[in-house]
Amino acid sequence: ELRELGAQVRYHCADASDEEAVHQVIKQVREDHGRIDGLVYGAGVIEDRLIADKDPESFNRVFGAKVTGARAMLDVLDDMGVAPGFVVLFGSISAAFGSRGQVDYAAANDALEALGTAWADRGGRRCFTVHWGPWAPTGQHPGMVAPELAREYGRRSVGMIDPAQGGLSVLRELAWGDPGIRVVTYFAGSVSDAE
Repeated sequence: ELRELGAQVRYHCADASDEEAVHQVIKQVREDHGRIDGLVYGAGVIEDRLIADKDPESFNRVFGAKVTGARAMLDVLDDMGVAPGFVVLFGSISAAFGSRGQVDYAAANDALEALGTAWADRGGRRCFTVHWGPWAPTGQHPGMVAPELAREYGRRSVGMIDPAQGGLSVLRELAWGDPGIRVVTYFAGSVSDAE
């Protein structure tokens, strides 16, 4: 789809929690292009269960997929002396509002926010976490949540994000947002900023 729109696209496959693998990818991208202008990080594993039914291994998989990978990315940028113009971390509205059965996912997204804030504060760099609400399905894409979770969000007045508007919201934040803002929460066309 991106190529059809005129973009040049190259995929690199690596385990984001493997710092050496991340180092190799970032090194390759920098060698290919001479710089890294920005980084958008999104990762996640969902294994929803009530905490009474959650085993530690499952919690670690969910938490680690988001947090260990983000830490590896940010550490590699620092170790290589790469200072992109911006870093955007994709979190979840579950960090802000919680979700039944997602204690691990909510904790991971809250930790992601703290990690990004600390990284930005240490180096004075532009980094913010977007806590997304659920994205609506479109054409060939099924959306981001199962129907049951979509109904639960609906009961809490959290609507589905139109994918085109979701993408534009991040671009608007990068272009015109306050660089001191470390966290934004987007849902159903609403925006809430927090410092």
